[in-house]
Amino acid sequence: MGLKQLITDPTHVSDPTLNVSLIDHFVTSDPDLYAKAGVIPHGATDHFVIYCSRKKFKDKHEKEPYWGRSYGKMDKQQFKLDILTNNWDEVYETNDAEQAWLVFKTDF
Repeated sequence: MGLKQLITDPTHVSDPTLNVSLIDHFVTSDPDLYAKAGVIPHGATDHFVIYCSRKKFKDKHEKEPYWGRSYGKMDKQQFKLDILTNNWDEVYETNDAEQAWLVFKTDF
């Protein structure tokens, strides 16, 4: 069946002999979905609390942030004017493409 028990510590104590046993289970077919599982001992009953916490996964419907420009409302005439009047000397004088890109990106 491919199931895996995530609880490995004893979950039950028989008093007064203090015999311990693992009788409470958390079984899954996909252990990679879980970040942590364990036992919380306490004195209220002879059974300990078991717990399991799932890993957080990205929501399939959650959109990635978009890092770009929207040109839907762009003033094309103003853009052409900006391109024509920009001082391109610093871009042309550099031999490093990354530096040229940074200069261009800063200007626009």
